[in-house]
Amino acid sequence: MVDDLVIPDDGAGVVDAVGEGVPAARVGERVWVHSANHDRPFGTSAERVCVPADRAVPLPDAATFADGACLGVPALTAHRCVHADGSVEGATVLVTGGAGAVGRYDLAGPCGISPVVDVAFGANLPLVDAVAAPNAVIATYGSDAEPFPRMPFYSSTRRGITIRTVLVFEMPRPALAAAVTDVTRLLTTGRLTHSVGGTYALDDVVRAHQAVEAGTRPGRVLLTT
Repeated sequence: MVDDLVIPDDGAGVVDAVGEGVPAARVGERVWVHSANHDRPFGTSAERVCVPADRAVPLPDAATFADGACLGVPALTAHRCVHADGSVEGATVLVTGGAGAVGRYDLAGPCGISPVVDVAFGANLPLVDAVAAPNAVIATYGSDAEPFPRMPFYSSTRRGITIRTVLVFEMPRPALAAAVTDVTRLLTTGRLTHSVGGTYALDDVVRAHQAVEAGTRPGRVLLTT
């Protein structure tokens, strides 16, 4: 597969070869890719990458390669955070850190799968203070800034709060398949918007990494080949 716009786990491009058991008709297909670096030696910071067939998802004609390259793990994480514990119809969903890659998709897409969901936007609130309702679910997917967060155990217990940790790479296969289907469908509606913090040529990958590490330009950093 030739990756036209990529980041380490995620990307988009055109299938240029297939392996045994994969229909030859997929050659030439436009795709978006997720989890390319998971349990594999190389990611999408390359001219080509080889991934299992189900990680190369048909890209709708109306979507650009940049659209597809932005999706991947963040969009699937957003879907899992919202839908892992059943229907959210009629619920209020509080999205903290909505300017981030995952939060942005929660606000723009996966919450919108159910049209009657109310979405509230919050800043980076303390873990439990962000939720007032008893028996609520807090879905969290990690923080480089706070790898060992402290949790108010007893107050959480008294309110019956469930903490759900989310990692795309460990999602049950049916849940991952549903997320891929829903995210792809939403991509065709134009409701998913992407924040791109910079686009670099593959030969300029060092500057791309420096831009990510600096954290001064919010949004996805893309590489072109």
